[in-house]
Amino acid sequence: MRAKKKNTLKRQRDKGSIKLQEINKISIKKQLFTRNGLLRKLVVTFSLVILLSLTVLTVGNFIITKNTVTEDFKNLTNQILNQNKNYASVINETIEQTSMQIVANNELGEKISTVNKEDYSTAFLALDTNKMLVNLMGINNTKIIKNIYLHTFSGFSSSSDNNSFMHDQNDTWKKINESDWFKKAMEAEGRGLWVPKHESLINAGEKSVSYVRLLKSSVSLKPLAMIEINVDPTLLSKSVKDTNIGKNGEVYIVDKDGYIIASKNEEKSGEKFSANYLSDIEGKPSGSNTYVENGKNVYVVYTTMEETGWKFIAEVPSNEVYSSAKNITIISLIVMVVCIIISIFVSIFTTGQITKPIYDIIFITKKLSSGDFDVKTEKYSIAEMNLLSENFNNMVDKLKDALSKTRSLAQETYSSSDNLLALSQSMFEKSSDIVKSVEEISEGSTRQAEDTMNCAEVSNKLNNEINNTISRLREVDDSKEEALSALNDSDKVINGLSEASYQNSHSMEKVSSTVERLSEKTNNILEIISKINDITNQTNLLALNASIEAARAGEAGKGFSVVANEIRKLAEQSQEAAQDIKTIISDVNNSIKESLDISEGAKETFSKELDEVAKTIKTFVTLKNSIEMVSSSVEKAIRSIEVMAEDKNQLVEAIGSIAAVSQQNTAVTQEVNAVIQDEAEENKKINELSENLNLKAQELQEVISTFKF
Repeated sequence: MRAKKKNTLKRQRDKGSIKLQEINKISIKKQLFTRNGLLRKLVVTFSLVILLSLTVLTVGNFIITKNTVTEDFKNLTNQILNQNKNYASVINETIEQTSMQIVANNELGEKISTVNKEDYSTAFLALDTNKMLVNLMGINNTKIIKNIYLHTFSGFSSSSDNNSFMHDQNDTWKKINESDWFKKAMEAEGRGLWVPKHESLINAGEKSVSYVRLLKSSVSLKPLAMIEINVDPTLLSKSVKDTNIGKNGEVYIVDKDGYIIASKNEEKSGEKFSANYLSDIEGKPSGSNTYVENGKNVYVVYTTMEETGWKFIAEVPSNEVYSSAKNITIISLIVMVVCIIISIFVSIFTTGQITKPIYDIIFITKKLSSGDFDVKTEKYSIAEMNLLSENFNNMVDKLKDALSKTRSLAQETYSSSDNLLALSQSMFEKSSDIVKSVEEISEGSTRQAEDTMNCAEVSNKLNNEINNTISRLREVDDSKEEALSALNDSDKVINGLSEASYQNSHSMEKVSSTVERLSEKTNNILEIISKINDITNQTNLLALNASIEAARAGEAGKGFSVVANEIRKLAEQSQEAAQDIKTIISDVNNSIKESLDISEGAKETFSKELDEVAKTIKTFVTLKNSIEMVSSSVEKAIRSIEVMAEDKNQLVEAIGSIAAVSQQNTAVTQEVNAVIQDEAEENKKINELSENLNLKAQELQEVISTFKF
């Protein structure tokens, strides 16, 4: 028996060895192109790590090289620009010194300011100025200065090359006055200005770069002349031409107005500098940056000459600056590709040693998955894989024992599950009957609780209405008290009004009698005035008679005549005064009559007022009696409703007690129902689990029967 078993095991091992040999025959190429294969992932991972490392190294090398080359180029370009700037500074300093010599010549300024345009002194002064300018050219470096012009406001222009002219002899002076550089120099008020390359207004066809400056009197500060110092444009362009920055690099000298002072291409001198980056560097003293110009990247280095504000600009295509960095990058890329190819071959060889044992174990696990546990793994050269093989074999042996025990337990479980299923079905049927009974009890209790709650709600509404009625009756009672108080106050006011009306009527009667007496007095005054008028008339007659008698008496009666005239005048004045008094008294009488009429009307009005006040008093007495009756009725109604409220409170308490008991019964019934339903659900679940357990036990027996061990 044992020998037969050994032969069987040997055949199985031989069969497993043949299968392993078939697995070993799987080519590396196939493993490499297997999707999600270990060999492929390891090779790709090693290659990506090397690729990433070399890429970072190459990019870092490119950035460092680029920055180094850029910095070296920037420093070299700055040195070249500074040399050009120093050369331009020498020219500017020479020109400024020459202009200062002319400005400091006080004798020349005095002669120009005092010259008489009407005589020949202007011509002599022009000759002297020519000599001075010629001498000045001899003293200074004539290689820098082309010629010097002095355009005076005294009617002549002198030059260092004896090309002088009188302003009234041609229109050159007019052209000079109308030129832009002349206007700017006038606005500068004595400060020197550089004019870009332009055509001379004096020598046709001659082009120069000019330095212009206004000469003013040192005493009166009056403008005397315009100094024009011309420089050959090639003098400034020469240093720029000799400058080589890259193959296609350009160097420009640009003034602060944006005009080109000098360039490698002399034809551009005097033109407007059209580069877009000029606005960006305009306010900066120096620096460097990359810009896009005409669709191409250019690297720009610039610096500024403080004396004149000129910008010294070097412009080079970016590809020329970074050419060496690009060459180094290309070499690095070639090295990177070679290293990646080598790493791929090395990683394929190394990972092949790892994947072979894994494929062996994969084949064995496939056998295990089909239910065949009569398999064993072999030994390998790699220690870790050999340890994995031994542990794998131990696992298979233990699984065999576990399956054997599981088969026995499955049979026992199947028999137990049959008994459990029958018991659970019986419990489920009984719990369903109990649930139906409890649900009927719960529904009746719920309806009773709802009816009780409805009664409680109706009672609460009645309670609220009774409380509102009591509140309103109390408000009516309070309003009644306020009304009675107001009526009492009104009695006092009306009694006071009645007394005041009586007093007013009595006072009006006194006023009426007083006015009547006043009317009688004025009539007496009128009688007295009538008597005064009679006396004045008689006095006039006596004065007239006295005048007549005095006239008869002659000289002896003159004095008496004068007295008679004065008496007559006094009589006339008395008569006029009496007439005025009579008029006034008449007006007073009219007013008195009107007052009498008014007082009579007032007496009647006060009489009617007394009658109305009496009626009002009677009305208020009637109203007071009515309010007192209403007050008594309200108090009785309040007492009746309070008694009703006490009975209502007892009813509410009784309904509340019934509702509470109903709610408690409903709650308890619902809890019992919930517990029973939960129990029924649990019984149902137990029944389902029992059925499921029975099915699983059957399936377990079927599954175990498929294994071979």
